Amino acid sequence: MKSGNIEFHYKEVCHGLDEILASYDYNRIDSKIPLYNCLPHISKEESLIDTHLEPEQKDLDEKNLVFVCHLGVMFVMLSHLTGISPVQLWQGFFVAPSSVTIVGAEERVPGEVVFRIQQMGDVSHLIGANEKVSASGFFGNCLSI
Repeated sequence: MKSGNIEFHYKEVCHGLDEILASYDYNRIDSKIPLYNCLPHISKEESLIDTHLEPEQKDLDEKNLVFVCHLGVMFVMLSHLTGISPVQLWQGFFVAPSSVTIVGAEERVPGEVVFRIQQMGDVSHLIGANEKVSASGFFGNCLSI
């Protein structure tokens, strides 16, 4: 961590991610707060209706962004979008290669978005196809997937 220039690379990934999101009209409000401005998709009246117990939520934006990246970069992006320390993610979480992580944007206040992890490290597509799930990147010998 001390010799790898991690801070520079972390900021580089975060800046790049914010540039991509800005091209879709999602602009970070403050570098220290994981909150983004967006074009409003809901009205003030809609924001007052409590829908958190609904089985399905209204799809406010049909855009889907797909990133294919290394685990380390993925954890930087998740850190930046959620405010979780990247060190906690790097050291405390493992996701298998070719796993899928889904992050959703929630507009609770008109024109403001927060990101929430909906699925992390999902490998059901591999298991469903009878493919072995790789433990590459896991440094222990006790992983059983």
